[in-house]
Amino acid sequence: MTSGNLALERAVRDQETEIRALTDKLAAARENNRFVDRRIADLETRVVDLQP
Repeated sequence: MTSGNLALERAVRDQETEIRALTDKLAAARENNRFVDRRIADLETRVVDLQP
């Protein structure tokens, strides 16, 4: 029973670590998306300004 409990605790720790890593990746992806959105908006503005 003790070894089973230790295995479960280890599994929980591993999953918590994975969740933290995925959360960090998600935050980075969201930041990249915001950057791309700003860049696209800037390019759209330039295209509109260049039209006669």
